[in-house]
This record gives sequence, C-alpha cells and structure tokens, in this order.
Amino acid sequence: MQELLSLSWQTQAVLIGGYLAYVIAYSGRRMNHRAFDAFAIVLVFGGFSLISLSILDSALGDNHWKHQISGVVSVVFPCLIAIAWRRFLKDWVSDKINLLAGAQEDGLPTAWDTVIQTQDVAYCQLIVSLKDGRSLESFPLGDYNDLPNGPCVLGSDGSVAMYVTHIFEKNESRPATEITNDLGSRLTYIPADQIAEVDFRREARRK
Repeated sequence: MQELLSLSWQTQAVLIGGYLAYVIAYSGRRMNHRAFDAFAIVLVFGGFSLISLSILDSALGDNHWKHQISGVVSVVFPCLIAIAWRRFLKDWVSDKINLLAGAQEDGLPTAWDTVIQTQDVAYCQLIVSLKDGRSLESFPLGDYNDLPNGPCVLGSDGSVAMYVTHIFEKNESRPATEITNDLGSRLTYIPADQIAEVDFRREARRK
C-alpha cells in the first residue's frame, strides 16, 4: 500500500481507473481470471486513462483546476469505456472473432456461466428440481420483475433464489401462498448442493 501511495498522482489515477473499469466490465466473469489476466486487463483500461490525461494536459494548459479535472476524468473515462464494452462491444467483438476463427468461444468456463451472463433475454418460467425429489416453480416470472431481486437470482456458484409459486412433491402439486403480503415478498434461496436440475423458459427481450 505504501508503494502505491508513493506513486505519482497520474499513475495512481491510471491504476484506479483501470481497476474500476475492470470490475465494471467483468463483474460476474472474473472467477476464471488469473492474476496475470486481471493485471493485463487493468493495464488495457488504464491506457484510456493515459489517453485522457494526455489530451487534458494539452487542452487545459495552466488552468488552476487542471490536476483535479484530469484526475476525475482519467478515472471516469475508462469506466465509461468499460460500460460500453460490457453493454455493446463485447458480444459484437466476440461474434466477429468467432466468425473469423470459425469458433464458438465466449470466454466463460461453463455452460451455466454462459446462461446466466446472457443479456437481452426475459425469463418466463423457472423450475428447480431438488435432490430430495421436490420441484419448485416460479411462473409467470414477469409478475415479479419489479420485486426486490426479481424475477429471480442465478448465482455464479449454481445457487438459485426465486419467488416460489408452486411446489411439486410426490406427483402432487400445491400452490405457494402469500408470496407477497403486507410484510413484503418472500424470496426462497436454494443452495447449489441441493439442486439436481434447473429448467428455464426464456424469450428474447423486446427492444
């Protein structure tokens, strides 16, 4: 920490901006990254901090607030690039690379990671089959879009949190009652080690 504080403010801004951008761009996708991977990506995003510092150094001249403005922009700018990368550019670049290489690689280690990281889809139905023989259903999921954490939470560890509407047990089903009442909404958490299978029904999100 002392070594970091001894660096120039420009270097600190580059590292901070690069790291924050890395966190934004790869939130939920960092589990498989090695230390070298993370450091390299931080440096790439930090490069945008350097670009902004170079531009502002010439543009602001002897402005009294030059260092403060440059410091803020050099942190914010790579974060904006990271948002654009996460939201728009990553899938487009991946598609072009896969097209040129004749591959289908998304950089994620498991099929579960690919499913939960897929954007622009709307979940319509969710059924979680448990190892004890029960199945829990949430349907229709669209009814819970506006609830806390709605309509469901798919954990990177394989766990699931859902608003249970029906319970299937021993060839019988019964509706879950009081999902929402005056006290709030009941969200059920299922640890990954209790889950045997997860079934989704999804559709492309309407633009």
